[in-house]
Amino acid sequence: FNNQGTSRDSWLLRAGEWLLAPTDLRGTRPRPDLRPSVVNASWVLENGADPLYRELVQAWRDAGMVPVFAAGNAERGVGVAGGLLAPASYPEAIGVGALARTGAAWAASLDGPGFYDAEKPDLMAPGVEILSTAPGGGVGAATGTSMSAPQVAAAAAIVSGVAPEATADDVERVLIRSARLDAGRRHLDVGAAAALATGSGVVGGRVLPSGDPHDAPVRASIDDLLVDGWVEARRGGDRVWTGLTSDGAFSLLLPTGEWHVRPVAGRAIGPGRSVSVKPGQRVALDLTLDGGSAGRLEGSVVSGQGIPLAGVWIECRPAIDDDPAPEPAAFYDKEGAGVSRGSDDRFVRR
Repeated sequence: FNNQGTSRDSWLLRAGEWLLAPTDLRGTRPRPDLRPSVVNASWVLENGADPLYRELVQAWRDAGMVPVFAAGNAERGVGVAGGLLAPASYPEAIGVGALARTGAAWAASLDGPGFYDAEKPDLMAPGVEILSTAPGGGVGAATGTSMSAPQVAAAAAIVSGVAPEATADDVERVLIRSARLDAGRRHLDVGAAAALATGSGVVGGRVLPSGDPHDAPVRASIDDLLVDGWVEARRGGDRVWTGLTSDGAFSLLLPTGEWHVRPVAGRAIGPGRSVSVKPGQRVALDLTLDGGSAGRLEGSVVSGQGIPLAGVWIECRPAIDDDPAPEPAAFYDKEGAGVSRGSDDRFVRR
C-alpha cells in the first residue's frame, strides 16, 4: 500500500509471494523459514467469484499459513445476503464478518454462502467502534470487517503458540469448534480456542502400503489414497479428518481422549488404530492401507432397451460403518457433527 492507503493487484500479489519466502531489501536471499504462521488482510475484489488471489491463498495454506480476510462492507446500513467478497469467499480463507456492540451482526457486514458454496463468513468478531491506529499516527475508533479480521488472526496466532505442532487446518478447526453459536453464526471465543488447543495433542505419521509395495492392487490403492483419500479420527459423535502430503504424511490436532484413527481411500479402507491423546503430547502413528481389500468392478451401462450408452461414467464411494463417507473438506462443529466446507479440496491435495 502507498501512503494514501491504496494499492494495486500486482503489488498485493507480489507482497503475498514475498510472504512465502521473505527476502532482503534487494530481493535476494529468500528465507522460507521466516514466513508468518498467520496472515491478516483486508483485500477485497469486486465480487466473490474473482479467482485472482486464489492460487496465492492456496499456496499460503500449502505452506502452513493461516489466511484471514475481512468479509467486506456493504454500503452503510445496507446488509447484503450472498455478497461475501473474494478473497474472503475462498474456501481456503477464513472469512470474518463484523458484530455490532449488541452482539448481533453489523448491518453492513457482507454475508452469505459465497460463490464457492462454502458456509460464510467462517467467524464473526466485534467490528464497531474498535480502537485502532490512525493514518498519520495516533489511534482512533474505526468500524468495519477490517476491525474484526485482526481479532481472528490474533486468536489463530494464540492457538499456534500454545500448540506449536498444529497445522493451518488444525488452527482453523480449533477456532471453528470453539466458537460460540448465536443465531446460526459462529462468534469468535478466544479463551475457548486457547483452552481447546491447550487441552489437545497431536497424532501424526504416514500411511503405508501393507504387503509387497510392488504388488499392483496395493500400489493402486496407495495412489488413490494420496490423490483422493484422507485419514479419519473418530471419538463418539466426533469425526475429524485431513488429507495427506505427497509422501502420505498426515497430522491431526485432537482434543484429549481416546480416538480411533484409520485411512480411507477410493478403493480401500485401512485397518484402524486406537490412540490415547493427552494434552501437549504427540502420538506417532503409522497406518497401513490394505491393498487386499481392493477389487475390480466391471460391467456395462445400457439403456432400458439394452442399448450400450456412451459418454457416461461410474462413480464409487466408500462407506464407513454403513454411513456415507465424509467429504474430505469438512470440519467438526462444537457438538461434533460434520460441517461441510463446500468444494474445498485443500485437505486432499497438499
